[in-house]
Amino acid sequence: MVTDNVSTEDLKRKFYETGILYFSNPIGINNLLKRFDLIETRLETLNGQLSALNKNLTKASESSGTLAKALNKITIAAVVIAFLGVLIGGGSLAFNIYKYRNPEPVSSTTSLE
Repeated sequence: MVTDNVSTEDLKRKFYETGILYFSNPIGINNLLKRFDLIETRLETLNGQLSALNKNLTKASESSGTLAKALNKITIAAVVIAFLGVLIGGGSLAFNIYKYRNPEPVSSTTSLE
C-alpha cells in the first residue's frame, strides 16, 4: 500500500533494509534455524506416529480376519446343531403320528374288572 507521501522506491528500500537487518542479526537467524529444527523434530515425531498407526492398522486387519474365520466356523457348527435339532424334532413328530394312527391292540390278559 503506497501512501501519498511515500514513494514505491522508498518502500522497496525500507523493505530491503529490514530484510538485511533481520537476516544479518544472529538472533534472527538463530530463531529461524530453531524454528526449522522444531519443524523437523515435529515432522519426525509425526512420521513415527503414522508408522506406529500403520502397524496397528495392519495388526487390526489380521485380527479381524482371524475373528471372521472363527465366527464362520461357529456359525457352521450352530447351523449343523440346529439342523440336527430339526431332524430329531421331525422324527419325534413322525413317530407320534405313527403311534396315533396305529394304536397298539389291547391285550386279552388285561381285565377290566
